[in-house]
Amino acid sequence: MRIKPLPFSSLTDKQKARYWKHVNKRGPNECWPWTASVGGPVGRQQGQMTVEGYHGHATRVGWFIVHGFDPYPLHVLHTCDHGICHNPAHWFQGTNQDNINDRNKKGRGGRELTTAQVETIKMILRTTNRSQQSVANEYRVHQTLISAIHRGIVWKHVA
Repeated sequence: MRIKPLPFSSLTDKQKARYWKHVNKRGPNECWPWTASVGGPVGRQQGQMTVEGYHGHATRVGWFIVHGFDPYPLHVLHTCDHGICHNPAHWFQGTNQDNINDRNKKGRGGRELTTAQVETIKMILRTTNRSQQSVANEYRVHQTLISAIHRGIVWKHVA
């Protein structure tokens, strides 16, 4: 993914407050989900924000607020692997290749579900009280993919 420098060198207190208003702060070790606009494919979504002419990943704005500098030319990566997480303790900087290597090391590279797996997932969601997160953990995919399967957004051709 191509990134560009942030077009600002400072933010007002009001702009910083607007950012934090959209972060659901939880415990210090938990993910803090972004509650405003998101973009990207299901399972790989990122928080989006527009500020001072910049429209893009809100984590880059958050990094600027927390650390006081633009992460460019590096990316803001997540130890938790949740693109909508805005807990600064879960962030680290890296190149695009670092991101690819991290993804592959964690077995997230191109993870695809089979038709049989989707059939089982749909049956589990219909017949048990299991959470979408527990099913996602079992199949090593993101919860948003399980949600999209459950709502018929993806894999709608599978019963």
